[in-house]
Amino acid sequence: MSRALLVALGVWVACVAWLLTRPAASLEMSSGLYAPQQFEGRTYRWSGDRVVIPIARHSGPVELSLRLGAMRWEGRAAPYLSLRDDRGALARFAAPEGPRTYRLRLPPGASAVTITSTVDRPPAGDPRWVGFTLFDLSARPSGWPVDALARGLALLPLSLAAAVAFVWSARRGWGAPLALSGLALALRTFQLHSTPPGWRVDEVISLLDAWHLSRTGRDHLGHLLPLGAFEALGDWISPLLTYLELPFVALVGPQRMVGRLVTALVGALAAPLGYALARALGLGFPGAIAVGLMMALSPWQVFISRVAMPPALVPTVWTMCLLAGVIFIKRGDRRAAVGLALAAGVALYAYPTLKLAVPLLTALAMALALLKGWSQAGRGPGLAGWLGEGRVRPTAIIRHPLVVAGLLLALLWAPFVYVTLFVPASSTRLNQAALRADSWSAWFNAWWAGYSVYFQPDFYYRRGDGSSTSGMPGFGVELWAGLPLLLLGLAGALGSLVPALRRHALTGPWLALFILGAVLLAALPASLTTPSPHSFRAAPLAPLYALLVGWGVALLLPQGRSGPGRAGLWWARWLSVLALAAAMLWQGAGWWRFYTQSYPALQAGLNHDGLAEAVRRAVELAPGYAEVWFSADSIAMPYVYVLAARPFPPAEAQRLLVVKRQPGRFNHVVQLGPYRFVDTHHLPPILPTLAAVPGAAGGKGYVVQEWVDGGRRVLVVRQM
Repeated sequence: MSRALLVALGVWVACVAWLLTRPAASLEMSSGLYAPQQFEGRTYRWSGDRVVIPIARHSGPVELSLRLGAMRWEGRAAPYLSLRDDRGALARFAAPEGPRTYRLRLPPGASAVTITSTVDRPPAGDPRWVGFTLFDLSARPSGWPVDALARGLALLPLSLAAAVAFVWSARRGWGAPLALSGLALALRTFQLHSTPPGWRVDEVISLLDAWHLSRTGRDHLGHLLPLGAFEALGDWISPLLTYLELPFVALVGPQRMVGRLVTALVGALAAPLGYALARALGLGFPGAIAVGLMMALSPWQVFISRVAMPPALVPTVWTMCLLAGVIFIKRGDRRAAVGLALAAGVALYAYPTLKLAVPLLTALAMALALLKGWSQAGRGPGLAGWLGEGRVRPTAIIRHPLVVAGLLLALLWAPFVYVTLFVPASSTRLNQAALRADSWSAWFNAWWAGYSVYFQPDFYYRRGDGSSTSGMPGFGVELWAGLPLLLLGLAGALGSLVPALRRHALTGPWLALFILGAVLLAALPASLTTPSPHSFRAAPLAPLYALLVGWGVALLLPQGRSGPGRAGLWWARWLSVLALAAAMLWQGAGWWRFYTQSYPALQAGLNHDGLAEAVRRAVELAPGYAEVWFSADSIAMPYVYVLAARPFPPAEAQRLLVVKRQPGRFNHVVQLGPYRFVDTHHLPPILPTLAAVPGAAGGKGYVVQEWVDGGRRVLVVRQM
């Protein structure tokens, strides 16, 4: 315990030292700026209409130095700037044409400086609306670093609690799963506020439904306590994520980071579950650690877990089903049957592809458990045989594990069955994505092409599914250095089925057959839709990939000490694993670097980066206007961002929302009180602009403009 506490204190001291070295203010921490540009050897950043510079609070004054200007073009007047801090206005002046340095002395405890500017649209087809140019800023604080010390004090009890929890867990054999969970969670939460950028519509909608449920018991469209599925955008999404977000959203509202932290935490749980699955399969400690590490470090799983969308839940709930299935096949008792039913009952509601995959996996586990019982008992396949009775007794039938699991599953899956059978619109998304062809032979060929692609190296190691929304451009979903271990693990699983090789197998044939069957089933639902491959729909393959890599490690690493004359082989095995691990870490570092540094700028526009802030600004200005028009032609589903800004209480918002349902298509929301969602392409591009909001990644964002329509003042929100 004392050593763990010393380590925790050392980590805490390092964190505090890092906090103390952070600058009091910087360009990177400021918002409202476009991406850096170069001109005549100088780097600068254009502003929108409002720049907010956070200041790390100190007990003494802070001297802030700003070097700024405002480049001119023909017809542009000097933008007018207004500076203010927490207490009020600091200065007002016209920005100079060339760079000039301004120094401000901020009072003790100042937390931010805000600079507002008039904006204009540059010539030569630049779509942005820009204010002034900021070349540099720096801050020289005095006194005690209040913010850094406060954060350091908050970290101290957390560090000590983590040390105590680790020691307590290690003494009970849970140290490895806890460490794996911590590693997985760190990778899923680091820079989560900025990567991925923006706020996807699919992230917002789950949070909105959770918010409305917490206040009214209905989703945002007025449905009372939906259990089988949420109508959402008209695509009827799986409900599990919304209910996981519900308690947190009830406390703080529909905030972006709430959803992402929920999926990051759930995604991190895949690592300890993978460790437990490997131990249950008999892969030993090295294999279990390898599986847990693969779950924690897998690019596929990390990428999915950092977005608050239903597929983020798949690796964890699918691994949970695999673990429950393995335990049921091994034990076959009522407790294991209840565990399998609970795992499958919950997992069905995580993501649409699991609506097929989970029942098939559950049926496979039950069938293998039944066959295993028959083979071991030497009984026939009759009902009396598998009950272990000479004659059938009703009470024995009810108590049998398979019947217990079936009854519990029927209860848990009843809401899903109801929605599927009695809500025709629930198949909207499936009908849009389902695989179709002109003939059965053409359909089969298309299906086989879509199914087999999930077993080809190109998907895993070269290009993924080719979409920046569900993967990384130029990268596969996994790291090619793991391929040798994957092939070795697959050979080991297949070898467990061969009687002549079972002496060297790590697990029994029934469990190996279950895992191999799961591999074949995992890709099936994704192959029935288009396009293929699709990283999100094929997410059940991700934990199985990690499992087979860990299986390969378990086969390659020697168990115990090397025997006489076999030291060379012992070292060769260890060196092989270490070399592959080093290669995977090197590749993983390159993937992570691209993901955190280059990917945000590539994906920002598709994720509506900056829209949430623009909508908030529009809601603030809305009382002074007759209507607020949101551009439905440049913004996908803008109404969800308006609801997230909470202009009305949930019950009133449900009453005011005007929805046109279109069979077979997504809903078309027309109006929410004074907020209308219309095409704005007929409006002039140059209008008086009240707010210009760049994306957080520095790309072009959104504008809030004023339009006079027949004497009415209308606020217009659209993309730049």
